[in-house]
Amino acid sequence: IPTPLLERVEIVTGGASAVYGSDAIAGVANFILKRDFEGLELSANFSQFRDDNDNKFAQAVTNLSSTDGITPSDTQTDGETYDISAVFGTNFDNDRGNVTGFLRYVDQKAVLQGTRDISRCAIVDFGPEAGNDVFCVGSNFGPNPTTITLGAFDAQGNPITGGIVGVVSLDANGNVPRDGNGDPILGSSNAYNFNPTNFFQRPTERIQGGFLANYQINDKVEAYLDATFFRNTTDAQIAPSATFGEIQSVNCDNPFLSAELVDIICTQRGFSGSDLAQVQINRRFVEGGGRNSFIELDNIRTVAGIRGPLANTGWDYDLFAQYSVTSQSDTNTNDGDINLLQEALLVTGTIDNPVCTSGRAGCLPLNLFGTTPVDTTALAAVLTPTILTGEIKQKVFGGSIQGELPELKFPSAGSPVAALIGFEIREDELKSQPDSILTVGGSTGLGGPSLPVDANAKVEEIFGEVAVPLINGREFFEELSFTAQYRYSEYTYNNNVPGGEQSDGTESTAYAAGLSWAPTSDVRFRAQYQRAVRAPNVFDLFDAQSLALFSDSDPCSGTVGSTNLTATVEQCQR
Repeated sequence: IPTPLLERVEIVTGGASAVYGSDAIAGVANFILKRDFEGLELSANFSQFRDDNDNKFAQAVTNLSSTDGITPSDTQTDGETYDISAVFGTNFDNDRGNVTGFLRYVDQKAVLQGTRDISRCAIVDFGPEAGNDVFCVGSNFGPNPTTITLGAFDAQGNPITGGIVGVVSLDANGNVPRDGNGDPILGSSNAYNFNPTNFFQRPTERIQGGFLANYQINDKVEAYLDATFFRNTTDAQIAPSATFGEIQSVNCDNPFLSAELVDIICTQRGFSGSDLAQVQINRRFVEGGGRNSFIELDNIRTVAGIRGPLANTGWDYDLFAQYSVTSQSDTNTNDGDINLLQEALLVTGTIDNPVCTSGRAGCLPLNLFGTTPVDTTALAAVLTPTILTGEIKQKVFGGSIQGELPELKFPSAGSPVAALIGFEIREDELKSQPDSILTVGGSTGLGGPSLPVDANAKVEEIFGEVAVPLINGREFFEELSFTAQYRYSEYTYNNNVPGGEQSDGTESTAYAAGLSWAPTSDVRFRAQYQRAVRAPNVFDLFDAQSLALFSDSDPCSGTVGSTNLTATVEQCQR
C-alpha cells in the first residue's frame, strides 16, 4: 500500500464475507487512496534506536555466565531508518483527467542481539523444580572443543562392554579427556552462545512507486488505470552453521583420528582398516561466519477499468481487470552441505598430506577432531549456497452495478431501497522451486526438505446486496434500516506437481441479514445474523509440508543407509 497516497482507512466489522469474499470472514479494512492530487509533496523521516544497556537483572545473569566475551557498550545507538517519499500529480484536459504518481525509498539498518544486555545470551528460567534459577543457555553445538556421541552397540548390534558410550569432548590432540583416575570424562563442554549474531532488526532496503490515473471519456464512461511496483531486499542472519547432530561415517584409517579415537570409534565396535564407523560429530563452524538468507521480493500490480452511470437508469456500473505478480528469491549462504561434509570426512593419506577417498578434485579433507580451528579453505568447500525461487500470480476480472429502486420505498423512510449485484472471477497461481540441495533437505542448518510447488486455484462468484431504509427522521428513530447480502462461489483447485490432485466445482454460499437502529445521530445499535465461509486459499491447500528440524532416527532402522543400529534385534522384535 503506497502510504504517501493514503487518504483514509475504513473498517467494516462484524463479518463481511458475503460482501467481500472468503477472506473477509471477520471484517475488512478498505484503504482509500488520493485520486485527485495536484502538486508536489516531499517527505523525509529519520529514526534510530537508543539503549542505555542498564538492565540490572540481565546483567546479573549474563555476568555469571559465559557470553563469549560479548559486552555491550553503556549506551548503544543503531538501527537507523531513512524514509524518503514523493507524491506528485496534476489534472489535465480541463480537469477531465488526473495522473498521480509516487515514489518511496526506505533504508533500514540492522540491530544485532549482541548489542543489548537483555539479549547478549538466551536467558532461561528452568522453573520451580530447578529452584527458579535463571541461566544463560547455549547450543550443544559449539566450536571448541568438538564433541562426539558414541553409540551403545557394536557393528553386530551387541551392547558395548568395557568401552566408552555417550557424549565426550575432545582435547587438542583429538583424545578423550580423563579424570585423575584415568576414567573418561563424559558430557559436553562446548556450549555455544548463538544470540549475538542474530538480528533484532533485519537490514532492509525498500523501493516502491507507481501511479493512479483516471480520465472522463464522456458523461457515461470514466476510465482508470493503477500501476504499482515494489522491491524489498533483506538479510535474515542467524548463528553460524554446524554439524547439528548429523550421524556421519568415518573411515577407521582416517589420518585425522588419534590412536585413541580409532580404538573407541572403530576397534571397540568391531571396525578396522578402511571400514566405515558411524559417529555423531558436534561442531559449530564459527570460522565460516553467520548463516544468511538474502531475500529479494518483487511485486507489480495493475488495475484497469471503466465506470460510470448506466444509460439513464439511475444505476452505476464498474467493470475492471487486475493482474499482479510477486516473485521471491531466497539465497542462503554459509550453510553446510550434508553430502559434501560426509565426503570431506572420508580421508586417506597422511596427516601432512591428507586426501579425500572420493578422489574428487573439489573435495578438501576436513579435520573436526580436536580443538584446532577448522581450515577455512576446506570449510568453504563444504559451505554451499542454496537458492529457492517462487512466484505468485493473481488475475481478477469483475464488475458490478448498483443503484436505487424508486418504486420500492417505505412511507416512513426518507430514501428508497438500494441494491448492488456483481460478479468476480479470480485465479491464483503459486510456484516454488527449491534447488537440488533444498529439495532433499541436504543442508545441515536449514531443517528438512523444501518441496516444489506448482498449483493454482480459481473461483467464480456472483453476489448481491440490498439496503432497505425502514424509518428515517422520527423521534427515537433517526434511522432504522435492514440489510441483506448473498454470495455464491464455485472453486476449482489444481495441483500440477506429479501425482497432484484436482478438484472441480466445490460450491459455497455466504449470506447475512441485519438491522441497524440509530435512536439519535450519536447512538447506533446493530444486530446481524450471517453465515461466513472461509475457503482455503492457494497457500492453505498447496504450500509444501515437510518434516523440519528433526534429527532423531528409528533405533531399529537407523538413519538412511545405516548399518549400525542402536537397538538389538530382540529389542526391535518386542
